[in-house]
Amino acid sequence: MRIVVVSSTFPFGTQEAFLAAELAGLVEAGHDVTVVPLFPRGQRRAGDVPGVRYASLGAGDWREGSAWRLGIRRAVVGRGTVTASRTLASGIRGWARDAGAEARAPALAGVLQRVRADHVHAYWATGAAVAVAGASALTGVPWSFTAHRGDIKGNPTLASKAASATAVRFVSESWRQWAIERGVDPGKAHVIHVGVRMPPPRDDGGLPAAQPATGTWTSGGKPRGPDSFRILCPASLLPRKGQQTLLEAVALLTRRGREVEVTLAGDGPERSSLAESAAALGLTDRVRMPGHLQHAELLSAYERGEVDLVVLPSFSEGIPVSLMEAMARSVAVVSTTVDGIPELVPAGLGLLVEPGSAAELAEAIDVLLRDPQRRAVVARAGRDRVAAEFDAAVLGRRLGEMMADGGLMDGDSREAGGRQLHGDSQEQGG
Repeated sequence: MRIVVVSSTFPFGTQEAFLAAELAGLVEAGHDVTVVPLFPRGQRRAGDVPGVRYASLGAGDWREGSAWRLGIRRAVVGRGTVTASRTLASGIRGWARDAGAEARAPALAGVLQRVRADHVHAYWATGAAVAVAGASALTGVPWSFTAHRGDIKGNPTLASKAASATAVRFVSESWRQWAIERGVDPGKAHVIHVGVRMPPPRDDGGLPAAQPATGTWTSGGKPRGPDSFRILCPASLLPRKGQQTLLEAVALLTRRGREVEVTLAGDGPERSSLAESAAALGLTDRVRMPGHLQHAELLSAYERGEVDLVVLPSFSEGIPVSLMEAMARSVAVVSTTVDGIPELVPAGLGLLVEPGSAAELAEAIDVLLRDPQRRAVVARAGRDRVAAEFDAAVLGRRLGEMMADGGLMDGDSREAGGRQLHGDSQEQGG
């Protein structure tokens, strides 16, 4: 199947690096994949995915913009079925008022025709879904979208977008239920977790042996010696990620005499306030803030045994890829009970605490710090869990099946449902 995937920025920037593993899974499942970034910003940081092509959108033709405004009123809602949807049109235009996604639909429609797409999939239920819904209405190519977390809550047009799509993919059951309660058709709502590429098993079948930390991720603080317990928090520096709680927990641990150091790997608006907090808590020599780490460097640190524990003390999450990547490399994790995290880390596969509780977080860390054997058991169980349920190769195949099961339109239906933008119609292969 020829699939066009519309991202927000991938392969540019760093915020959608998780897409690489999923795209590779689609390719391995035998699909022809083209990626179109809607808003390519920053440097091209994400590595090329073998077998994936990339296309860019031109400036677009504003004369075709009028065709898009007309075409969105005819949205695909089922196999070969086209219906008028003025509610969808007005709702989507309202959501796109500051995203600029509406104007990109005609150019995206041109891409769909050039690659003879069988299906187009949007990552995110906001801007990307706006553009994809419009391009689908113009061409008749069926569409679906992935909804994560922030693009679900507070999205007033989620249900109307779902009504026009063939399927909606949620990354956790908790957010699927949230959306169904607010009008999304449960028959279209699927849970397909985000996954990661599993590293090859170690020859000895065991855990990585602890090694002295090396590389740029160790910058921004002083190493405290080989006996120091090394915690890594791989997350953007945002209030909802809970790094302040982690700093307070580390302060409690130091008062117990524990030799602990923590690396806050990420950038964001909370950087200055977290640095000030670390100083106020007397943790200046225990906290590193190296900024954003290259993905390969982060994974290499796990594989070399340079991290003893990954902690993600978030107040809100989908199902965090950052935890999956650590678990896949046999690193034990501690996190919180919010949103989709318990779906990834059920009882026995890690320690979960209430968000915002420094005392609970400190105790969970201390349990694994003082008991290396338990930490090893948790680490191995975490790897087994990710291999069984969150392997991107398996999930990519399931995502492709969801797109296909949503229904490919035959050529006649597409021609009736979508307006050709560039002259003669092109044959649409299956």
